[in-house]
Amino acid sequence: MNVGERFETVVIGGSQAGLAVGYHLAKEGRPFLILDANARIGDAWRNRWDSLRLFTPARYDGLPGWRFPAPGWSFPTKDEMAHRLSRLPAFARQLDPSIVQLHSSEYCSPAQLREGGVLVVGAGNSGAEISFEVSRTHDTWLSGKDVGAVPVRHGSVAARFVLPVIRFIGHHVLTKRTPIGRKVGPKVASKATPLIRVKDKDLAAGGIQRVPKVTAVRDGLPVLEDDRILQVSNVIWCTGFRQDFSWIDLPIHGEDGQPLHDRGVALSEPGLYFVGLIFLYSVSSDVLPGVGRDAKRIAKHIARLAPRARSHELTPRELEVVRLVAAGKSNREIASVLAISEHTVARHVQNILGKLRVSSRTAATAFAFEHDLV
Repeated sequence: MNVGERFETVVIGGSQAGLAVGYHLAKEGRPFLILDANARIGDAWRNRWDSLRLFTPARYDGLPGWRFPAPGWSFPTKDEMAHRLSRLPAFARQLDPSIVQLHSSEYCSPAQLREGGVLVVGAGNSGAEISFEVSRTHDTWLSGKDVGAVPVRHGSVAARFVLPVIRFIGHHVLTKRTPIGRKVGPKVASKATPLIRVKDKDLAAGGIQRVPKVTAVRDGLPVLEDDRILQVSNVIWCTGFRQDFSWIDLPIHGEDGQPLHDRGVALSEPGLYFVGLIFLYSVSSDVLPGVGRDAKRIAKHIARLAPRARSHELTPRELEVVRLVAAGKSNREIASVLAISEHTVARHVQNILGKLRVSSRTAATAFAFEHDLV
């Protein structure tokens, strides 16, 4: 890439979502560039703990246009998958400096740990798998509430029937299009996934002690919800990841700091899109089996708008305005949606009428529908 070089589309993040968008943009014949902080494609997976395997079978782990090169019901390793921001409680920094602290994204193997006990914080799938591994060499405590478990043994014949059903529900039923999806989808998507491979009986067999939530630090040691203090030499935080959009200096955020969008299309900034968000459209939107569908839709949206903007000489902002005009929105309503002044909206409308060579909003609406601009 040369300094000053321009691209029609820049994809920020080379994860499965970014790669899926790139694939569909290429199919649409649109130029693009993918930017990522890592040196190689797949490093976000490559840098996870050594023994990690995917929880979904290989048949569901491929990206658009790329079938995963493994038997359909096998479970790829994290390195096979390779070829988000750590979320820690504020009191983590108060732990004694002699205690080894690792986030699950930094953990590779028990060799990183000191002699002595290990507290694994977070009882989801990452916490269960990591605690099961370190329990072979260390006394281990697992902190967090029970998240339940899938009702079949991972990799079993029964799972081959159950997993497609779960995928269908997450991909087609719990979506923003269905009443039940709109009601419970966000809650399901934001909760920890039930234990898949390592279950409660495996944890008990490994001698892992289940303990309540960690709530504080006292004298440099972790304190549990029942006020017990654990004397441990290591803490592994399996507390997940937090999506951070504060670096996007545009008026796109809701009160909760999350971007306002319609299936990934930013509502107030033409040309800005999101893929891979939790419940972007369905429960499966942020995982491998679901990103492809959302990426395809965004790529088609980009491809549809880009040539029309040139052929009718409308800017991306003017395309958004004409879309809202065609939807029957007033200047005040358009100004509210796009977070701009009514004066600016009026100026855009006048520019649109001039470029489309029509004399009224009604004529602009008819033109927009006739030429499929909306």
